[in-house]
Amino acid sequence: MRPYLFVAGLAVLLIVAVCAPFYLVVGSDSVVSREAKDWSEFAAYAGGLLGPGLAFISILLVLYTIERRDREGTKRDLLANVEKADDAVSHWLQRSLPASSGAPKEYGDVVWGLVDTHAIDASHLRRADERLLELVCYYSQTVALYRDNIDHHFVYQYHHDRAAALIYYLEERASTLQQMAGPSLATCRTILQAPR
Repeated sequence: MRPYLFVAGLAVLLIVAVCAPFYLVVGSDSVVSREAKDWSEFAAYAGGLLGPGLAFISILLVLYTIERRDREGTKRDLLANVEKADDAVSHWLQRSLPASSGAPKEYGDVVWGLVDTHAIDASHLRRADERLLELVCYYSQTVALYRDNIDHHFVYQYHHDRAAALIYYLEERASTLQQMAGPSLATCRTILQAPR
């Protein structure tokens, strides 16, 4: 909104800058002419001075519109990346893992604490956790990029909280993961908690 006010102010200033000298030269003592020739001369004068200025203002508005459209496109692309990462995590959490005994369990139930980790075959759980670690690192980065380019709102907060919860789960399981899991998770947490 601010650029539009600036341009409107510039247009008013331009009109005043054109009309004020004419008024000062002709003066307030002059009678308003009823002759078409006089009005034609005034219109030619005003059009000659205002035309280029208003054309310049319209170019500024077109450039501002293009820049704003590009910024919105970037935001849309960043959101698409966040949603793609979120879909990959969601898909991974829907996987069935063999249970130590009984029917297979959904991996998401383990992550969200609905099924105890001891109820799942340890080797399958470790592989699932390692893949989740990779996905969560990517997810955290996309959420952080999204945060840096938008105003905070519900979509960002949802993804931020989800990524933080997944990091917390993996931190609890870090001792069963690869050696670099701890530093990777610390980096993910730092990325999410970084100020704007």
